[in-house]
Amino acid sequence: QKIRKPRREIFEHTLRLLGVEASQSVHVGDSLDADIEGAKGAGMRAIWYNRDGAPMPANSQADAVIHDLREVFCVGFHQGFPFDL
Repeated sequence: QKIRKPRREIFEHTLRLLGVEASQSVHVGDSLDADIEGAKGAGMRAIWYNRDGAPMPANSQADAVIHDLREVFCVGFHQGFPFDL
């Protein structure tokens, strides 16, 4: 049986493989349900990659929103994410 997002196990497995804690990690994804909900459920920060400019739902758990992947580092810098640049 495959484990798929948004189940927290897939995020926890990846964190274990990388040897990092959830609190030290940021997940960037384009699906509010699979990526953002899953990452937050695993204790990670989550950035929504909203390439289409869709409105942010009121119940979104995203810590930040980007529209271009190059914005990831700017968001991390301004929000104090644990990036080691």
